[in-house]
Amino acid sequence: VKDSWAGLFFRNQWWANHGVIQVTLDTRSSGHLGKTGINQVYRKLGVLELQDFIDGIKYFTAMPYVDKDKIGIQGFSFGGTMTALAVTEGNEYFKYGIAGGGVYDWRLYDSHYTERYMDRPQDNPDGYAQATVYDRVDAYKGDKTNMLRITHGTGDDNVHFLNTLQLIDKLQSQKKDFELMIYPQGMHGYRGNQAKQSNLQDYKFWYKYLLESEMPSILKDYLTK
Repeated sequence: VKDSWAGLFFRNQWWANHGVIQVTLDTRSSGHLGKTGINQVYRKLGVLELQDFIDGIKYFTAMPYVDKDKIGIQGFSFGGTMTALAVTEGNEYFKYGIAGGGVYDWRLYDSHYTERYMDRPQDNPDGYAQATVYDRVDAYKGDKTNMLRITHGTGDDNVHFLNTLQLIDKLQSQKKDFELMIYPQGMHGYRGNQAKQSNLQDYKFWYKYLLESEMPSILKDYLTK
């Protein structure tokens, strides 16, 4: 997060015109605390970061013009991981989320990254168990007050598609409602028509759950042209 002005993007201004406040929050592992921050999350990725997000959102929900029942979160990759954690374990604060290409069990991610922060699974079983999203599904409601949208590309060569398969299997086993969009041969970041379709569906999701209205046709035309 930087104290700077990035310009007047269509997406940001559109939401502002609808009374939607967009916030970007840094966690202690995002870099600005250096090695001190990394040391704090060592062997327990996602745990303290979720608390950082919760602490941040508490600040905003204390404001009289913020509706605490209409808090959404969106992220991709590690952001998808944090989104899924926020909407499950942290759903007292985060009601809706769009999680794309997330790592939902660190045992399924590449070892050169994961073991740098988590050590090997056999050396840190409690840390891996504490960080998995799968064991947080119990807290998730899966209704109009708490909804998760999941997306993933089957060709993702960064975060294996098995992460999402196991998450939806867990959700289905508990008969929880959720939204799902799979992109055949999609990579770690959607491109071309898949990217356009993904953006369109994301907007529809936020209109449905935050604004409780239909997305206007002028916006659909803009996103699909």
